[in-house]
Amino acid sequence: MDEDRWTERLAKFFVQSERVPLGPGEDCVHLKEIPGREMVVSIDAHREGVHFTLEFLNLRDVGHRSLALALSDLASVGAVPLTYLINLEVPPSLTLNDTVEIYNGFRDLNQEYCISPSGGNLTRGERLALTIVVLGEVEAGKGLLRSQAQEGDVLVVTGDLGRSAAGLHLLQNPELRRSLGSSIADPLIDKFRNPWPRIKDMEYILQLARVHAAIDITDGLGKDLYRMARRSDVEIVVHEEKLPLHEALLEFTRRTHADATEFALASGEELEVAFTLSPEEYRKIENLRVPVTVIGEVRPGFAPGVLLKRRSGQEIPVGHLGYDHLGA
Repeated sequence: MDEDRWTERLAKFFVQSERVPLGPGEDCVHLKEIPGREMVVSIDAHREGVHFTLEFLNLRDVGHRSLALALSDLASVGAVPLTYLINLEVPPSLTLNDTVEIYNGFRDLNQEYCISPSGGNLTRGERLALTIVVLGEVEAGKGLLRSQAQEGDVLVVTGDLGRSAAGLHLLQNPELRRSLGSSIADPLIDKFRNPWPRIKDMEYILQLARVHAAIDITDGLGKDLYRMARRSDVEIVVHEEKLPLHEALLEFTRRTHADATEFALASGEELEVAFTLSPEEYRKIENLRVPVTVIGEVRPGFAPGVLLKRRSGQEIPVGHLGYDHLGA
């Protein structure tokens, strides 16, 4: 089956809208602008053997995770998605029906945020790979940055931390998974297989409070906060006893004699958002339906960095904890 036939089959996933009037079949996507709004764009790559393996994920999982991770960048800047573009590299072992299954993985996110793909590229490759460009918009001048954390801010995180890494560990160790049982294993594996960006939660928060800086947790809380600290030229302190930990993670680490705090600091692809704001602004959102937790504060320091304040009071650097894409 030739490329045009593949494109025609996948075109059913493309939906035109008032803001995105032209879709597949054209050389470029056309977007209609709205005065007072500005466009934000991000790109994310997902390669088999680097970012995922088909040993633990099916093709629908791959589609969902790749789009969710790309959309999480929009959540971190307070933007709402408009559309996205896909560069799909297909190995010879995958059929057109397999490719359709990847696109089926986008459907839940498409419905949640009223979006669809509007263009892209299709090519052969040695391994399955998706590169997704997401386009969103935010009120002009209101987009969040990593570089605006201020001395005296509280550090807040959405949701809970650590489950994604624990879920991957269980997929890699099926005997341990069986011994723990579904009540413990399922919530951990689900966070890894089916993560969701915090777009609507951040949209709601920003309607009520003025956030100074934000970053999404995709490489690990420690490493991502270190990036915020360096960009903002501040020191960030995380309090160990305040980290939001799911009951399944606590039971998993208890039974495996692992460190729940380390899982929370190093787990990547959580798709939670860490943000800073003044204590006064936080009081506007602390009793809302959005799951948020104060886990630390921002303070001046001789050198930018991230410290974990242990329950004992000892402070240790943790900015190295997380995934390094180019590390050894």
